Amino acid sequence: MTNPYTVAPPGMISYDYKESYDQWYERVVFDLITRYIRGEGGASTTGGAIGSPDPNDFGSAAGAAPGYISNRTQQYWENFVKNYGAQSPYIVDSYGPPPTRNATYELDPNSPASISGTFKARSEFEAAEAAKDRALTAAEGAANRAVDMAAIEGANARAAMQEAGATARTAMQIDASWREATLADATRRYVAEGDWGVQKWVTGANNTAAMERLQAQLGFDREALAQQAIQEKNRHQEQLVGLAIEVAKYDAELAASPRNLFAYAAWLQNRNIPVNGLSLAMAAQEVAIDTIDPGEVADATGSTLAALDTAMVQEETAGGANVQATPQELQQLLGSGGQELTATKYAGGAIPQNQPPPSAEQLGKTENYQDLASQLLGQNPLAPNESDVSTSNLQGIMNNLQTAGTTQTGFGNYSGPRTNALGVKIPEVTGQETDYRQFSKLLPTEQGMKLAGVESVRGPSGITDYVKELERSRPKGGATGVASYG
Repeated sequence: MTNPYTVAPPGMISYDYKESYDQWYERVVFDLITRYIRGEGGASTTGGAIGSPDPNDFGSAAGAAPGYISNRTQQYWENFVKNYGAQSPYIVDSYGPPPTRNATYELDPNSPASISGTFKARSEFEAAEAAKDRALTAAEGAANRAVDMAAIEGANARAAMQEAGATARTAMQIDASWREATLADATRRYVAEGDWGVQKWVTGANNTAAMERLQAQLGFDREALAQQAIQEKNRHQEQLVGLAIEVAKYDAELAASPRNLFAYAAWLQNRNIPVNGLSLAMAAQEVAIDTIDPGEVADATGSTLAALDTAMVQEETAGGANVQATPQELQQLLGSGGQELTATKYAGGAIPQNQPPPSAEQLGKTENYQDLASQLLGQNPLAPNESDVSTSNLQGIMNNLQTAGTTQTGFGNYSGPRTNALGVKIPEVTGQETDYRQFSKLLPTEQGMKLAGVESVRGPSGITDYVKELERSRPKGGATGVASYG
């Protein structure tokens, strides 16, 4: 049987037939009819709405090429594909969903009908040929149905015999499988009990050996740790002696070339840097005295004597002399009517007293290394600085670090604490509350103090969130300063 759906209507031609709904429809109908007359499976038949196929056609061409089919069967499968093709699981899984585009047909200029005959002549000729085909097809169908009925009866008889034999074989297989399962279960039980006994003995032996090795290793580690402790103690003692020697060298250098510590203390205080022995030493070494403005010293200390002292040192340094007037000499120059020149007049009393470095004998007797380190850095706990570390002073420092920025929205509201354990209220806890441009103008030390205040209420992980929030809230599209964190 040839596929009558693979050609266009007589005298017509299509240029977009491929992958169209017409091609899909004709292929599916042809395959379903072929499978039905061969007695193969496929889409399930339905009844009622679109009729039903001719049962005599089912399996009529089993084992052979498809032959005649009735119009009833052909019409049924055509209606089935038209109405249920898009919903049938078998058709969708086998041929895919139907395309949404139909093929277009037009008159074929090269067809015999368009060249040699009229439509009426072609119609009459086709009608006569169709009548002959129907007569021949009816005769062939009758013969085929007779052969198919005989084949069906023989197939039914063979199926009955096969069913009886299959029942007997199934009963024998069930009995044999039961006996095999019983024997296999007994064998597995025996093997499992033997394996469990062996594993129990091996586990006990391994545990005993592991405990002995652990005890031996602990003994070795204890001796090694004792030796390391002695080595670390000796190395720490050597480092402390070396540190004392370095401090003594620095004191000697400072004595040979004195510094105007009052001016450096004012320079540090104007930049919100803590004033102690270490910071003074660093400033005296890195900052030239001629770069410090005497007016800046006067504003920070509240004393014109300190500014005068700084100006004299700068003038003497520019003239080639390396002489520094003492407070007593300045007092004599100004006369008895001037202000009293004392340490408390400079930097709010934050100038620490120089402490001599400890000797090697003192280092050998030292047990509190924290106090020793503080003494080496000019922060002797026995003679502490007069710096004010009260809550009010710390609150004033944090208030001075405000950037006075406008609050940005879009990052969520912060609902955590704003006062730390010292009772200091942190004014700008989140990054969006901080003015990025003002923050970038702070000194690295001031930025570090501001971040330390945020960490005191948000914790170490809050610093990362604060920096992200600050970066998001900064103005975009223009040149902005880059924040540097000390």
